[in-house]
Amino acid sequence: MSSSSSPDPPETPEVRLDLEDIQADEAEVEHETERALGVQHAAKRERGRNWVTLGWALPGFVWLAFYLIAPIVFIILVSFWVRTDTGFDSGSWTLHNYGTLLHPFSLNNAYWSNMWRSFITSVIAVVACLVFGFPVAYFLAMKVQRLEYQIGLFIVALAPFWTSFTTRSVAWTYPLMGSHGMLNIILVKLGLSSYNSPLIDTQFSLLSVRLAMIQLYILFMVTPIFFLLSQVDRHAIEAARDLGGNWIRTFR
Repeated sequence: MSSSSSPDPPETPEVRLDLEDIQADEAEVEHETERALGVQHAAKRERGRNWVTLGWALPGFVWLAFYLIAPIVFIILVSFWVRTDTGFDSGSWTLHNYGTLLHPFSLNNAYWSNMWRSFITSVIAVVACLVFGFPVAYFLAMKVQRLEYQIGLFIVALAPFWTSFTTRSVAWTYPLMGSHGMLNIILVKLGLSSYNSPLIDTQFSLLSVRLAMIQLYILFMVTPIFFLLSQVDRHAIEAARDLGGNWIRTFR
């Protein structure tokens, strides 16, 4: 007995290839969709982390804005205000203050004279800190072999800086400087000076300011040089010596 429905035609190779291509395209679309969703989720997580980081950093930004940026902005604003007997008039703006500062452009101007003196003092302090601080950093980093000795000696050098800047300034000025300070007393004992007319005027003078700045800031020269020299490869130094390099070339 013959059936009323005809049998399905056999699948040809072309039909199978079309089905495989469709399945491959569907799989690729699903893969691209999953990857896009993954990228979106990663972007959301990244934005969440950024907001958390901003929340942690916001107090620091507020602190800097209030104590650093705001005073600078206020100083700039005041520089354009007109000076009065009682202060500054914020309603009157002028460039006269900058004219007084910049004209005449010479060392006879009190402002430029003070700035030039400050610049010279800064250069002297930097050079002196480098001259006196580099040997200390070189000794700690290159000559002291044991780490615990390096740390101990560095703490000894760091100990005076645990006190405040004002305390160190006062302790440096009065016991050491002046006509009855330690430095002049030593010169008096040696017969090179006197209490009434000290050989070296070291109290309330430009020399005392420069000496105090060298003492107050020398650690800021020793510390970075010490850490940089500690990272120098000792084998490179030995190789330079083995290849005939003198100490100047090896140091350079």
